[in-house]
Amino acid sequence: LELTDSHLGILGSTFVFAFLLASPFAGYCGDRFPRKRLIYLGLVVWCSATVLTAFASRFAHLVLCRAIVGIGEACFTAVAPAIIADAFPPRYRARALSLYYVAIPIGLAMGLLVGGNVAKFWGWRASFVAGGAPGLPFLALVPFVDDPERGRSEAGPLPESQAPVAPPGYWASFHRIRHNPAWRAAVAINACKLFTIGAFAFWVPTFFVRAYHFDPALVNNTVAAIGIVAGTLGTALGGPLGDAMQQREKGGYLRLAALACIAAAPFICVTVFSNHLVAPPPPP
Repeated sequence: LELTDSHLGILGSTFVFAFLLASPFAGYCGDRFPRKRLIYLGLVVWCSATVLTAFASRFAHLVLCRAIVGIGEACFTAVAPAIIADAFPPRYRARALSLYYVAIPIGLAMGLLVGGNVAKFWGWRASFVAGGAPGLPFLALVPFVDDPERGRSEAGPLPESQAPVAPPGYWASFHRIRHNPAWRAAVAINACKLFTIGAFAFWVPTFFVRAYHFDPALVNNTVAAIGIVAGTLGTALGGPLGDAMQQREKGGYLRLAALACIAAAPFICVTVFSNHLVAPPPPP
């Protein structure tokens, strides 16, 4: 399709904006309807749109597929952590969620690893089929997912005066949570983190290929290996550390997240601005 960097940037931004717009609505539905249905819907839309990308014949088709992928992922990710939170008590909640979030770096890395190698031998269209089709068989497991009662794992039964009531409307819910300082801090930290991670994951392979003339397959495999090792290690350790810091004092989860971002910043700068990377000489 002869896509330029601007086209690729639009595709990445389309996914982000679709995910951004769909997530609040998915969360709103998750408070009112069976969450397993949203997980099922999200998986169907997410995987199917990924596979359909392989059949795109023009740039507009790619944009549409990326938007649909964002909507499907929003349906899934808006309710899956909530189910886990309701299934585990606060003392072990971060640990349980960390196991769920380990799938993110592993999935991204496997996408680079599998997609890059499939595209090398069979073309870019085949890489989207290889990325989306393996998720469809997992639909058979959704009926076996436990959807616990909301708030089931909170410490102690609620007094009668605080018994669960019908959830408020969308704007009433938003008005309530936007005055929560912990929620505002978490959103700010996550936005800054994803801004950096998104740009890094999207453009770093291209950066190394163009600036240092690495083989694209080598770059994909290397980035994938780093993502699997570092992402899995960091996510797995983050759960127990977060639980320990939160038990010591309130706000421990946010402090750990902020410290992790601060610790990573110098390494990102060194990677991007270093002129001393060991690389093969450019082709004549």
